Parts: sequence; structure tokens; C-alpha cells
Amino acid sequence: MLFEALDSEIVVTESYRRVHPPQKKGGMKFTADREEVDWDWLFAGKGWKWLEKQPNWNWFKEGGHWDCAREYDKWFLDEYRFTDLFDEYNAEYVNVTEEVWQGRTAATQEIKKVVETRFPPVFKQRLYSCIPQKLYESQAATLISFAKLKTPHKDIVSFTLKNSFGLLPDPLRA
Repeated sequence: MLFEALDSEIVVTESYRRVHPPQKKGGMKFTADREEVDWDWLFAGKGWKWLEKQPNWNWFKEGGHWDCAREYDKWFLDEYRFTDLFDEYNAEYVNVTEEVWQGRTAATQEIKKVVETRFPPVFKQRLYSCIPQKLYESQAATLISFAKLKTPHKDIVSFTLKNSFGLLPDPLRA
């Protein structure tokens, strides 16, 4: 219904939500600190600390994990009929993780200048290099954060905040 109400170009944006389907416990294996681990390890204890020390995601891209994330993203969009919806309404799908990892980003210094004319500097400087060029070119467009009601904890409703958090390009938003 939302797409039918719009009479302009539609760009749907998301980031990789998972790196492996939920039914595949643990996901792919990889080596961290000379130990074979899986994706579940990253969510427990020292996994986050290991991830924080990594200078980039090359280990992920070169180890086949990127291909797995792409396959899962395609499966998700197809399974829940988003691919058909986007085709029907000529909507463009932009995955921010894919755009950043492919190097299709806006100029870091330009983003830094735009941000810091209105706000204090960001906590992590590398975030300035995480704006996909396609989204930067659409900065004057209307943004609709289409959230569904989720209550992950008893008295917390996340709506748009959770949607915005989902636009961070790292599959693990550490």
C-alpha cells in the first residue's frame, strides 16, 4: 500500500541483516586468534573484542562469508516476495553493506564536512567513509522509515531507531 501511495522514485535500502540463515546454527567457520570458531562465537564473550581489533573486513570477504551473506540476502528478498514487490513498482534496492564493500561510497572528506557543519564529529572516524554514493545523491529526497512493531524486550518499542541502526554497513554492528 505504501508503494502505491508514492508517485516518485522508490529506493529501498537495507544492510546485510545476517551472514547465515537462522536454520544454519553457527554459520561458516573461520580462524580467530589461531582458533577455529563460527559466527555464534562472535556474539559470545571475546568474539566482539576480536572483531573490534580487525582493521577491515577482508578476512570476511576472502573467506567466502561475503558470498554467503549475499546468498542469504537474495534468499530473504525472494522468500518474502520483496524481489517481486520491487520489480512490480520499479523500486531500486540498495544494500549499504554491498555498496560500501564494493567501494561505491561518497567522498569521505565531503561527508565529514557536511556532518561537522551541523553536528559534533562522529565517534568513529571511519563512519565518514560508509555513505553509499547512491544514497548521498538522494540526500534531498523524502526518507520514509517504514517500521513494523517489534517488542524485543517487555517495555521497549524500537521502530525507526532500529531501522536507522540497520543501515550501518557492518553485518555485525559492534
